[in-house]
Amino acid sequence: MESLATIDFDIRMEGYLLKSVTIVDPSGPNDGRTTDVCIRGGRIEDIGDISSKEGAKTIDAQGTYLSPGWMDMEVHLSDPGFEYKERLDDLAKAAQLGGFTRILCYPNTLPVVDNGAMIQALTQRSEHFVTKIHFAGALSEAAHGKDLAEVFDMHQAGALAFTDGTHPIDDAGLLLRALQYFKSFDGLIINQPLSPKIAGEGQMNEGHMSTKLGMKGIPEIAELVAVDRDLRLLSYQIGRYHFHPVTSSEALERIAEQNFSEVTTGTSLPYLILDDTAIESYDSNYKVMPPIRDKSQQISLLESLKNGQLNVLTSGHRPQGVEEKKVEFEQAEPGMLGLQSFFGLANMHLVQTGHISLSRLIELIAHQPRKILKLDIPHVAKGNEAELTWFSTDKSWEYSPAQVPSRAKNSPFFKQNLKGKPLGIFQKGRFLQDE
Repeated sequence: MESLATIDFDIRMEGYLLKSVTIVDPSGPNDGRTTDVCIRGGRIEDIGDISSKEGAKTIDAQGTYLSPGWMDMEVHLSDPGFEYKERLDDLAKAAQLGGFTRILCYPNTLPVVDNGAMIQALTQRSEHFVTKIHFAGALSEAAHGKDLAEVFDMHQAGALAFTDGTHPIDDAGLLLRALQYFKSFDGLIINQPLSPKIAGEGQMNEGHMSTKLGMKGIPEIAELVAVDRDLRLLSYQIGRYHFHPVTSSEALERIAEQNFSEVTTGTSLPYLILDDTAIESYDSNYKVMPPIRDKSQQISLLESLKNGQLNVLTSGHRPQGVEEKKVEFEQAEPGMLGLQSFFGLANMHLVQTGHISLSRLIELIAHQPRKILKLDIPHVAKGNEAELTWFSTDKSWEYSPAQVPSRAKNSPFFKQNLKGKPLGIFQKGRFLQDE
């Protein structure tokens, strides 16, 4: 079995000098520089031509990169209630191994995270993890989509956003009341644009492949109708609103046309690198919601990514147990693991293929999530707190179930050779290096 261990150094006591590392930090003061970076006392002590630093361990970082710490703002939490899939400590470990210094967790636990006491309890439980874990509260009570939850109490307890997560908000009245009420504390709504009534019991994208496989399909119109409704509500009552995940380029165009300054969009990586022909294998690990689209839609979504119509890219990390996945495709629960394989897949399929630059990828996973959530961007600059991801775009590795900390093993990418890997993270005065 492969080791899951990392080497944990306390940089409040020890210093580290990364020699000849290339900084990737769009809009940061040192973006694009290949230089030396000394990190000590939990801060960036110095940047420049540094021969050595007394008491600091020197690391040859030539050919590697350093960026502000990555953040994933779409992570599905299983603890409490579904610990047999993934415990909170397992999630923190997976995020760390994936190079993420922060994550935002969705509230679809058992019970649902719909009150301030739960936000406080989860925050306290996660305080000792190196990766900073933030929590989104449910928009409606128990995420049932009927009555507004205790959103202000959750806001005071530290919730960064409000969403019913895996349950799209179908009640237009509830959504409008939320938009109006949230103006009092500048709350952020995250909603999955999907009409449940149109989607029905669909299992995959509606098209040639669903007909071939004899499965109920979910048409693109299910997303477009939901987007059009939400845009109409936003034209009446504007507010901070994030559409996620968007899987249709036409939907992105409609959102862009409105040019609402407080409205943002995002998608998760599988929609950009997969198409529905993968489902021909009946591998339930390819089942996600919304469904993976056909090849033409995937290509169009990639064009939207190039055109800047997407603000954020996430892993879509949603663990499922054996009980949920080792069944017929129609009976399987949607979701796939994403945190640990994210960078290798994104680097291979998006950066090295020329769809986007490495700088643009870092913007999508480090800068934009923080802008949307109103968090400070930890630029790579002298004197700043060290919240950093150190990574390689050339390192090849095989993704295997043995590398996954949790019991959930629902990834279709196992046994694939990936190119690009996080080498370590600096966060909370500590340096965790992949062993």
